[in-house]
Amino acid sequence: MTQKELNRVHVIQQCIDGVLTNGEATLILALNQRQVILLKKGVRNEGPQSMIHRNRNRQPVHTLPQSVKEQIIHLTFTIYTNANFTHFTELFYLREKISLNPSSLYRILIQAGIKSLKATARKPSTAYRSGKR
Repeated sequence: MTQKELNRVHVIQQCIDGVLTNGEATLILALNQRQVILLKKGVRNEGPQSMIHRNRNRQPVHTLPQSVKEQIIHLTFTIYTNANFTHFTELFYLREKISLNPSSLYRILIQAGIKSLKATARKPSTAYRSGKR
């Protein structure tokens, strides 16, 4: 448990024991009274473990598998060397049948140290000719 969670358990336990009121617990924890009542209910029913978030140490369902990330990096160096990030996502969908958001591809390749193939540096616009009008 983190220090914040331990502090919450301590305050809620004092609230359950009658040392603190719900109002005092709301001020200490910076929560509203309804949340304090729900925390008390959780500690009574499940114990101090109820303070730990249920999704801790779980990967989100929508994360890309590591194999797909490795495939993206491999294909960047082999087949799609001349494609920028947006074009790469389109080609990846057409040829590999894997739908990928350009921002996800950008994040994956930047983390791997790969920069986007950018168009050649644009020439600065020429100033208007000064002359007769």
